[in-house]
Amino acid sequence: LILVKSSASFIFPLNTIALNTCNPPIKFVFPDEFGPYITDYDNALKLFHQSAAGGNTYAENNIGFMYTYGLGVPQDYDQAYKWLNRAATQGNSEAQIGMGSLYKNGWGVRRDCFIAMTWYERSVAHGNTDAMNNIGYLYKNGLGVPKDFETAYFWFKKAADKNNPVAQYNIGNMYCYGEGVEKDFAKGAEWLTKAALQENAPAQYNLARMYQWGKGVEKSYQQAIYWFQKAIDNGHGKAKEALMKLEKKLPEEEPADSLLFSTNL
Repeated sequence: LILVKSSASFIFPLNTIALNTCNPPIKFVFPDEFGPYITDYDNALKLFHQSAAGGNTYAENNIGFMYTYGLGVPQDYDQAYKWLNRAATQGNSEAQIGMGSLYKNGWGVRRDCFIAMTWYERSVAHGNTDAMNNIGYLYKNGLGVPKDFETAYFWFKKAADKNNPVAQYNIGNMYCYGEGVEKDFAKGAEWLTKAALQENAPAQYNLARMYQWGKGVEKSYQQAIYWFQKAIDNGHGKAKEALMKLEKKLPEEEPADSLLFSTNL
């Protein structure tokens, strides 16, 4: 499976705020008129509503995201749809991704990956690299379209070349599995490194495994330990156990080409 961003990322060419006291921490678009920082979801929601009342589509998108994941509000897909659709139909590319994800996952709507694709395509028209990555995901898994590794690679590469870390992770995995491209662990490690340097936890975990087993890179326990620790710092669930075994030099059977960890978000 391939990692896909399931909703809006809240990284825009506007002032942003990090709600570091929230769990999980997350970045939202912060409407310029209210200042640089807030520290809790309740205040975030109030400020986003104020800004949305003035037609700010970034604020509308943020409200939709909060309802999608139940951040500071009860999870409510109907409300998520209302707010995301309001922003998306006004051309907000992140909200268009959010709408696509509602349809991809069947959250509050009948699951329809073809409709999800149309929303992602609308977002791509604005140059959104997360949407490019998500189109690659649909082709990789045959969701709403025939399964097509080469087309999946095309979309992942398009986003990866624009420095999208999730797409870089996905490209790395495709090289390691030989999906849509000739299998090449060295190229896989190269792309995973690009993503890992951008704090992508699954890429950091996979890269650690490659250093542990010497796949596409020179075997190095020191590098493996470093990347496992980075993955732990970024919240990767399996990295802590893997690091513990490595540091204790517990015997592990080297897996066949299933060494890579993949996640479907």
